[in-house]
Amino acid sequence: MTAYQRPDVLPGPAHTVRTLMSIGGPIGIVIGLLLGTMMLLIIGGLTALETLSEATDGQVAPLMGGVGAVGLAFALIPLVYGIASTTLARLMRRRSRRVFWGVVVFNVVALAFLLLMLLGGDGLSVVPLVVHSVMLGLMFAPRVRAFYGV
Repeated sequence: MTAYQRPDVLPGPAHTVRTLMSIGGPIGIVIGLLLGTMMLLIIGGLTALETLSEATDGQVAPLMGGVGAVGLAFALIPLVYGIASTTLARLMRRRSRRVFWGVVVFNVVALAFLLLMLLGGDGLSVVPLVVHSVMLGLMFAPRVRAFYGV
């Protein structure tokens, strides 16, 4: 009996998805942390600017709040993506329908977000869009579905 025929071994297509998610997850975490750090530095700089400049009459404070909210969203999206991707990748060896559907839903949500970014003019979203499409297709391979009992 070869490795891919053994019921306790993760099938090749699922292993590919697991590997891709294990690579993308830490990248998302690092990007999220870097963006968060940059936003903290920008907010700190704006706070210092407001302290030094009394001529603004309080007009910098609303700007800081807006920059902080947008920056938080931009930092949280890749951070949450990275944590979810890494967690699901680690759980993929478990033969559970919840894990299967978790990976599928994760990839569908990522595809929807990337499609919105692509429609918004971000041409760099094409590569991750293709990668998530491939991962979604691999999850529905017969051996993968059989492994997870779907």
